[in-house]
Amino acid sequence: MSQYILESGTILYHGTINDFEMTDITMPCWFSKYKDQAINHVRYKHFGESNGFLLSYRVKYPIILYDISNDGDIRMEINTKGNYVVAHKFYCKLYGDEFMGYINLPEQGEIMLISDLFLHPINKIHIDLNQRVEYCNIDGKNWRMKIKGEDNNIIYKNITNTKHKNIKKAKKCCIIC
Repeated sequence: MSQYILESGTILYHGTINDFEMTDITMPCWFSKYKDQAINHVRYKHFGESNGFLLSYRVKYPIILYDISNDGDIRMEINTKGNYVVAHKFYCKLYGDEFMGYINLPEQGEIMLISDLFLHPINKIHIDLNQRVEYCNIDGKNWRMKIKGEDNNIIYKNITNTKHKNIKKAKKCCIIC
């Protein structure tokens, strides 16, 4: 299984139409490493809504995630059963004790976390949901959301997989399945 380490200090973004205290975020929950993708996800799903919010969190401790980018089996399971079914399996430790969720790179930098113990709330801002969003192919293989009509030649930074042999174990949440 391929691991991906989210280092402490990493900023994660969550877009939503729900107005709640940042410490009350419900898990499992989607985040993105990319601010624009978190915003565009909400625009895509809730175009025209009056309330849109972008929540920013800082990772407090290293988080070990399962990198599903090249795992066809788990991607197929997500496609057939849904992300929350697979997230529940991570919650129940069916993929191993070390994983606190999973990540899909490079595309939208999608991260599904099963616990908020690793997150420190930073900022919450109102976002405009009155822009249409579309998917575009960024390199012949990967897809990103962008505002409709934007230049398709936008260059996105590649994310490299960070692996550590000697990493301190982060706090784990207590889980009963």
